[in-house]
Amino acid sequence: MGGPNDLEALVDPAIDTAWSPRPGSATSVDCTITNHLTGYEITPRGGWSGDLEGAFIEIPMPYLSGGHYYEVTNGTIGEVFDDATEEHRTCGVITDVSHAPGDGTPTTRTVRVSKSASPDTEAPTCASLQIDGGAATTREAHVTLTNDAVDLGGSGLLDMKIWNDGEAEDDAQWQRYQASANWELQHQAGERTVNVRFRDGAMPPNVSDVCSTTITMVGSVPRIAAVTPGAGSVGDPVVIDGAGFGKSRTREDRVLFNDIAADLVSWSDNRITCTVPYGTCTGVVTVFTDVGSVSSEFHVMPLVERIVPDYGYNTGPIHIDNLEGTGFFAGGAAPDVKLTNGPADISAKSAVVVSPQSITCDFDIKGAVVGYYSVVVTNEDGHSHVLQGGLVVDSPPPTLSGITPDSGKSAGTVDVTDMSGDNFLDGMRAWLIKGAAEIEAGNVVVSSPTRATCTLDITGAKAGKWRLRVRNKDGKEGTLPRGFTVK
Repeated sequence: MGGPNDLEALVDPAIDTAWSPRPGSATSVDCTITNHLTGYEITPRGGWSGDLEGAFIEIPMPYLSGGHYYEVTNGTIGEVFDDATEEHRTCGVITDVSHAPGDGTPTTRTVRVSKSASPDTEAPTCASLQIDGGAATTREAHVTLTNDAVDLGGSGLLDMKIWNDGEAEDDAQWQRYQASANWELQHQAGERTVNVRFRDGAMPPNVSDVCSTTITMVGSVPRIAAVTPGAGSVGDPVVIDGAGFGKSRTREDRVLFNDIAADLVSWSDNRITCTVPYGTCTGVVTVFTDVGSVSSEFHVMPLVERIVPDYGYNTGPIHIDNLEGTGFFAGGAAPDVKLTNGPADISAKSAVVVSPQSITCDFDIKGAVVGYYSVVVTNEDGHSHVLQGGLVVDSPPPTLSGITPDSGKSAGTVDVTDMSGDNFLDGMRAWLIKGAAEIEAGNVVVSSPTRATCTLDITGAKAGKWRLRVRNKDGKEGTLPRGFTVK
């Protein structure tokens, strides 16, 4: 069926259900499942494709009291769910319904969930609780717990909770009962104790006494003698020398750089080789083993890979959306970020370390010399990296908005007293253009980025509208269509 279905909403369903009475408040409910599927024989004298195997039915029932519990006829309770207010207990019942023997002759099966005739007032008991089959010692914190808990009162084992020595029972969480469960001991050498309680399916539940068992964790707390090198970039190899790491690596053994797991190259009792992981930054490198952990200072050197955007006009500030790389120090003071072309430095403003891989900031490049600028990031510990020529500072193309005067007679020279626009640079040239004809202006003087003067010799020029064009020394141009009229 592929998941939960509202069978009552289906028309001519292949499988339908009938309830007596409707579940919710009754303490005894029948659910009759009708299977119309015939199917075919999958294997000789084996199952049929129309068989419903492991059909799961959720039946909401009222929460009981006095130690009573629910029993199932023609099925088993696979799971139970109590609501937060303990007003309802939903019983997840598992049953099998065979295929219909023929068209028009469906198979039915009635599952009944009902209140127990008598209460269960007897708590579960456990005679044997073992760690790793009763082993006396272990060098691994990950172990297997086995128990022989029983509930003789009738409601059956439902939950268990487990906690270690040194931990509060109130912090332990109830979990579904298992005869065998994986567990993690305290990471400390010496005698370790594991405690377990069990509870049954009665309402309210009967809770067992605490069952405890011990095992001795062997080994010594790891020690670090040296980390070589003491600083490195992401991906660089690092050798950790010391003692007590363990002759062979266990599931718990690992190396973290500021809580980021490193890739391990080799592991022995006195030497570990690993690589600086992506996503980390300056802080500590920590070796974890089954019996403890030890940390040592480690500096992650920044690496600048790219800057977005990677260009800007020298007319004002530019916002950097992503200075991308690795090893940017994410704690303490923000790294120092600057642009440099050699003679001049431009320091970043409002630098924010978004992550060890990303920085945002602003550069005020107004009036900066055009050219390539390197990007320098220096962490608080002094380690730095340079992205050579990472950002281009450029000047924007000139623009034209008007010319005064904007007309003249084709019998002489016109003195232009105000050619207005923006981004004019010293050395700018100007022309009048009409078709293939061009008249270059003389005496072009740029008095400011927004104003220039010149002279136009329009003697003999063809009457009509002419286009005005200007060009800065860097080759960038601006045009004012039909900007000047020759009369």
